[in-house]
Amino acid sequence: MKHTVEEIRLKNSARGLLIDVPDATVMSFQVQFSAGNRYVLNKDIYETAHIMEHMAFGANEKFRSEHNYEQEFTKNGAFIINAYTSDYSMVYEAICADFEWDRILELQRLAITTPRFNADELLEAEKGQCPL
Repeated sequence: MKHTVEEIRLKNSARGLLIDVPDATVMSFQVQFSAGNRYVLNKDIYETAHIMEHMAFGANEKFRSEHNYEQEFTKNGAFIINAYTSDYSMVYEAICADFEWDRILELQRLAITTPRFNADELLEAEKGQCPL
């Protein structure tokens, strides 16, 4: 199986690797950025980054609820396989059909760059998921 690897650099200095496997029918990708627990200003609430990681995939600029967003994301079988927060990074990993990659990547962009946090509903629910 012959594949190619290309490193890319965006105008904002973000870097990435594109790995092309010819004839692959499935695409997986990882979005990772510097937003880990190390960057929390108040160490008394150290898990803030982890809570944000959970809450980011809810309502956003285009979708009014987490349910609406999830329905759109998964309608053709795509799914987020993992999300995690480390000291340095917040990471999201997803898998989708090859024909869907641009739609799924756009949905990930919406979730990450335009989240609408409903503090009353989401924050209390996520506190149970992420020990403070």
